[in-house]
Amino acid sequence: MMIMEESFASSMHAWIHYTIYEPKVILRVKGVVMIWHDVSENSHSYVHFANYLSQNGYVVVVSDLVGHGRSLIDFEQGYFGEGDVLEGIIEDMHKLQLMLFNRYRDTLYFSIGVGFGASLLKVFASRYGDYIQGMILLSEPKNFTFPLSITLRYKIVRRFKGPMHHSDRLLRKERRHLSNGIGRDPLAWMTHDEKEIRRFEVDTLSNFSYTLKGYKDLVDTNRQANQIDVLRTTPSYLPILLLSGDEDPITHKGKDTKEIYEMYKSLGITDLSMEIIKEGRHVLLKELNKEEVYKIIRNWLNDRTFI
Repeated sequence: MMIMEESFASSMHAWIHYTIYEPKVILRVKGVVMIWHDVSENSHSYVHFANYLSQNGYVVVVSDLVGHGRSLIDFEQGYFGEGDVLEGIIEDMHKLQLMLFNRYRDTLYFSIGVGFGASLLKVFASRYGDYIQGMILLSEPKNFTFPLSITLRYKIVRRFKGPMHHSDRLLRKERRHLSNGIGRDPLAWMTHDEKEIRRFEVDTLSNFSYTLKGYKDLVDTNRQANQIDVLRTTPSYLPILLLSGDEDPITHKGKDTKEIYEMYKSLGITDLSMEIIKEGRHVLLKELNKEEVYKIIRNWLNDRTFI
């Protein structure tokens, strides 16, 4: 397998870094899989999963989203930029895919979105759904909101500190809220795998607080991604797979996933699948039973390729 680190100039005044995983010598790749990461992740968050798909014949491309990893505006983590940032992020996603089209011709393209990345992917598919042959949505909430106590504190802090302020206190409070009823560890909501949690804790490219504007952009993006107009303009022939864990507090234990599934179904999506993973929390690709999730995704992809 060959691993390449590359970057391109974003319209949002940043360099976007991405990683390409190419399979070892084969006559033809099965397809190109692009992965869009979740909150508090980056292009290096899925090395194990990318290796797995690459070993199964796929080119895998994992990109930073602006404000994450090494793809920062003015060296600011958790900041997407000024104004309405969704347009810029979607255009970055499209720009990268067009670049890949020139390198990997005559093959199929699939996209995987995780959490926040799934929200972005849904908006992308509503505009550029003809450019991909399938999408997989993992652990996406439907109309995500913060608890009232955190929302009120957010408004107070933003009023006095401004939109560029990073509030570690709000971050800790939200994590404790998500882990309530799951475990004493404030990161227990992520996964059952203690080793993954400990790795996350010491990863400075992932474990950080967003700017107050960044948090607002996260909520606004998820809300827009679940508007009926966005879902309605998704091509009805686009294959879609939805995955969630039955212990994920962000998707309300898979309830949100089921609702999104029913919305797509009512709009006539012809190739629509859903799996609720037992004993799965939010970060399914880093769960103790991640191999089960890997196989579900691999089999779904293989069923939609010609090789």
